[in-house]
Amino acid sequence: MTRTPPPLSDHECATLVAALVETTGGRWPATPARIARLLTRLDIDGNAPEMARTIHTLIADPDWPAHALEIESSATEWWLQASR
Repeated sequence: MTRTPPPLSDHECATLVAALVETTGGRWPATPARIARLLTRLDIDGNAPEMARTIHTLIADPDWPAHALEIESSATEWWLQASR
């Protein structure tokens, strides 16, 4: 039986997507407008401009890479527990 994850807010979704990109070596465009276009092209559900602003703010933080690793670790742990 597969569990359905709880719904995420646009902020939570943007944070998770940003952490995924960061921890896999990807890079975001330099402006919120370009990030929003990319989210739209990837068919990420949600308010793309709001999510782009969140992502832009996160990636501008010099502590973001370390924080992204923490998020990835927590998400992996949560997913493993939810999958049982």
